[in-house]
Amino acid sequence: PHSPRWVLRRCQFVGFRDTSGSPDAWGLYLKDSHNILIEQCGFDDNSQSDIAIVDNNSNITIKHCYGLGSTFHVNLEPNHSASSNQNITLQGMHLTRLDLLENGTGATSNTNVSVIGCQIDTLRYDGADAQFVSCAIDTVEFETMRFMGNLSFANTFGLGPNLIDDPHLMNIGFNQTQATSDGNDWYIGS
Repeated sequence: PHSPRWVLRRCQFVGFRDTSGSPDAWGLYLKDSHNILIEQCGFDDNSQSDIAIVDNNSNITIKHCYGLGSTFHVNLEPNHSASSNQNITLQGMHLTRLDLLENGTGATSNTNVSVIGCQIDTLRYDGADAQFVSCAIDTVEFETMRFMGNLSFANTFGLGPNLIDDPHLMNIGFNQTQATSDGNDWYIGS
């Protein structure tokens, strides 16, 4: 564990919007940021995402933050192939959307991401080395290009019909009707 050098506690980030054209703003934008604790902060009406963790961040802990309105969106998404995010912890939050995306290398630029005790309405995933501990995930969406990092789900369960597809575990009878019934057929691929 790291000691935070910078602490943001009990702040509000509201209405960060670019009004000159299409939305291109974030509530809290982290780039080249290190050793930060963000705790008990509220977010609302922040266009693309409430917290954007983009390029070259490390040792960032975000805990007990919340949406002031109906949504709270956190986005981990390096924008360049040489960029990375390491040692990122999200803890004790209800996220309407969490994005773990890889735009650069096609590998895993988000490494050692820990999501602990969170309720996630929608997880958008196309790659990250991440662990989910004691979380509930309602829905998983995938980007067009899907890359798999090392994933761990400890005491985590899916509330919806799907979780992340395993390339070696295939559901040969899947359709939306069968997803909520006992009509699924599984086999192990090799």
